[in-house]
Amino acid sequence: MKTIAWVLVPLFLTSCSIPFLNKAEKDMDVCAIKEFNDVINLFPKTAEEINQRVQNLKIEVKSAVQKIIAIPNDKRIFANTVQAMDDIGVLSSKTMSPIGLLREVSPEEPVRNASYAAILEWQPFAQEEVSKNIKLFEAFKAYFDGNAKKEKLNAEERYYLDETMKAYVREGLLLSSDKLEQVKKLQTELTELTLKFSKNIADVDTRITFSKEELAGVPESVIASLKKDEQGNYLAGMDYPTVFPIMKFSTNAQTRKKMYEAFQNRAYPANFPVLKNIMNCREKLAHLLGFENYVAYDLDNTMAKSSKNVQELLQDVMNRARDKESQEFKNLVTDVPSSVELTEDGTLLPWDVAFLKEEYKKKNLAIDDKKLTEYFPVEHVIPTVLSIYEHFLGLRFEEFNCEGLWASKLNCIRVYDNGRLRGFLILDLYPRPNKFSHACMVDVVSPRLINEKIVCPALIAILANFPEGSKEFPGLLKFGDVRTFFHEFGHAMHGLLGATQMHGFAGTSVKFDFVETPSQMFEEWLNDKDVLKKLSHHYQTGESLSDDNIEKLIELDKFDAGDRYLRQIGLSLFSLQLFDNSDHDIQEFYKEIMTFTRPNIVFDDKDHGAASFGHLTEYASKYYSYLWAQIYSMDLFETIKKQGLLNSEVGKKVAHEILSKGGSVEPAVLLRKFLGREPSQDAFLRHFGFES
Repeated sequence: MKTIAWVLVPLFLTSCSIPFLNKAEKDMDVCAIKEFNDVINLFPKTAEEINQRVQNLKIEVKSAVQKIIAIPNDKRIFANTVQAMDDIGVLSSKTMSPIGLLREVSPEEPVRNASYAAILEWQPFAQEEVSKNIKLFEAFKAYFDGNAKKEKLNAEERYYLDETMKAYVREGLLLSSDKLEQVKKLQTELTELTLKFSKNIADVDTRITFSKEELAGVPESVIASLKKDEQGNYLAGMDYPTVFPIMKFSTNAQTRKKMYEAFQNRAYPANFPVLKNIMNCREKLAHLLGFENYVAYDLDNTMAKSSKNVQELLQDVMNRARDKESQEFKNLVTDVPSSVELTEDGTLLPWDVAFLKEEYKKKNLAIDDKKLTEYFPVEHVIPTVLSIYEHFLGLRFEEFNCEGLWASKLNCIRVYDNGRLRGFLILDLYPRPNKFSHACMVDVVSPRLINEKIVCPALIAILANFPEGSKEFPGLLKFGDVRTFFHEFGHAMHGLLGATQMHGFAGTSVKFDFVETPSQMFEEWLNDKDVLKKLSHHYQTGESLSDDNIEKLIELDKFDAGDRYLRQIGLSLFSLQLFDNSDHDIQEFYKEIMTFTRPNIVFDDKDHGAASFGHLTEYASKYYSYLWAQIYSMDLFETIKKQGLLNSEVGKKVAHEILSKGGSVEPAVLLRKFLGREPSQDAFLRHFGFES
């Protein structure tokens, strides 16, 4: 998952980047970070420092805006108008992106609160002074309608110019002044609401008490990581390294039920009224901007373009997945363990799903996830993933001690390409109270292409919540954790190598439903025997997985694909349709969609999962983009695999033709050029057995 940026930039894309001073200054001095001390200095240490930086930024932005506005229209050129506007986004992100990251990772409550307040303060200012500033828009439009028609621009500049004008129109800059004021108020309110929604999820500190007996079947490494109360009972929190092993391995149905209902009720009831207000505000905003509903507005600047196109894809894959899921379910319930009880109509209770699948894998596929984790100690997996990316993309990674940031136990890496520093990676991989609870990549400072010889280095952070281990056991990763890290590292490489002239195109600032394509493509490396041999390393014996187990693990990717994709389609339909009408009752609609897409799984009326569905704020109606992007990613992967997954020449082609372009070229054009043909969904359908 790639995060959505916290910086409101003046144009059509959001990203986190660095100050770019002037095109004439062809020198590394234009770059915000050149060494690690520069990275440390990006992050304020106190609430007071956060506030001061925001106030200083306001002054700088106001000055930059006034300089652009003051230029006579007949003197306007790309550099002093469009490039200068893009530079405001660069300047803004240097301050606001680190502050936004601190809101998600800082262990200090005053810093988190100050970061939260800073974002709330910044958003209306940025709207008023930059993105909704009529005089600034008129300056841009004067150039667009005038000198731009005769100035010689390169392809990236011309594309940026056109995309920016479309975005200005889409965002309401041609509306009357009173309607534009309403747009500003709604967008400010939406910022407050979405931040509150996310904060309520991050602030969850639920703990469920279990005796040792109630945790029967749960791996000892997981139990050893749990804190205890005064009576010696174990306290299970809502972090992924705790919840998922309990759901998969606990032989006690009541334990599974308690954990399921606690997890599915995170941020409930607090987030339901927040989400309802988000729905109302988004609908009003879309109508003001001339769209039928929020979904039409939200998809207007995507590859999909319309809800109709998305729904056709989801319906097609759902129809194909249903047949596979039906057979999968029959296989699962043929022999159920004693702690699983089917309903009278033969359906499955939701807290038994993960456990039953795990038992089936052990009995029928000879795969035991509990034993499988023993082959993926975090201390081996992380450096091995780095070495695979390093070799394929022709890069060099240099790990170093990174004291001076927001927490201890961070991993820091310098990335070099042909001896040139391309950026810094910060890996924040283990759970802490109040830390972002999922996994994501954050492009704090995006790379910038000055000329062929100079690329400003990037700063990328990867956040995760992997098991850290204890005195008795090392941190052992589930195979899903390994896949997650491979995925997020793919985002990181896209963010780090996507050096473009325009800040608004840098890194992962691509069409929204393309952003997951490179990361999901890299995930597929985990379906290769040679790669799995490298990654697996038993924490006691040092042995790799056997060839037989590797073949089983690769096949495992397909074993429950029917149900897996029906669930994903359910969440995609929910996010897509929730915002087409603000009259939806959140809980009833959530139940309706999930029951429709997964008819063999009972919907628990105590399940309020929509309250913690963070993608509803970040991805809005675009959760479908995971599936949309995966179809392209598997087409790319199949093409690459024919030439070798560890072939550095192919890797350099991937880096040059896809990753390095950022958003400066339409995704469809990138795909056609790399593939040498139109993209196809055949590889996706073949892999998961959805052909029919």
